[in-house]
Amino acid sequence: MNETEEKKINISDEASPENIEEKSEDTIPRSISFEEMNKKLEEYEAEIKDLKDKYLRALAEQDNFRKRMEREKAELFNYGLTNFIKELLPVADSLETALIEAQKSSNDSTGLVEGIRLILSKFQSVLKKHGVEEIEALNKPFDPSFHEAVAKIERNDVEPMTVVEEMEKGYLLKGRILRPSKVVVAVKPEDSGEQEIKKEREGGIENG
Repeated sequence: MNETEEKKINISDEASPENIEEKSEDTIPRSISFEEMNKKLEEYEAEIKDLKDKYLRALAEQDNFRKRMEREKAELFNYGLTNFIKELLPVADSLETALIEAQKSSNDSTGLVEGIRLILSKFQSVLKKHGVEEIEALNKPFDPSFHEAVAKIERNDVEPMTVVEEMEKGYLLKGRILRPSKVVVAVKPEDSGEQEIKKEREGGIENG
């Protein structure tokens, strides 16, 4: 038997029905059971859920970052604005003092008074435009959150701890304290008998 005949025999063996059937069985995919299919679906669902959670977390982090940047930008702006307005408050104080003194003047200062009043009014309008408000103090109960007591005076015609004089006007910037009002508060007069006892005690200490 020559080489050509051997090749023909090999080819015929490979093409036999038995060999074709064996190879067909190897190439046909194995059927998947319901349990396996359900497990695969659960795995896919878990993977999709995990990816969705990561996506939502990324969105939340991006939104938080944006809000934080906006907040820091606003705080930086307000900080600069606060310092700038604080520098302007003494100008308002000087204008108010100048207006009071001009009104007291016996000379013909009507034009000067009106000029100062106009400048002060425009200046206050600018402050108000940027969120600056005056703190109400006079004849109000003393509030340490907004008022700074620089002196006290005995008064029996008003309630104790009432603001009876404003030494320096206070201001708020967008609802926050910018400068407290410096005020004089009323206190209850001491009883004359208590005053005499106090004087005697003070005198005894000095003599001792």
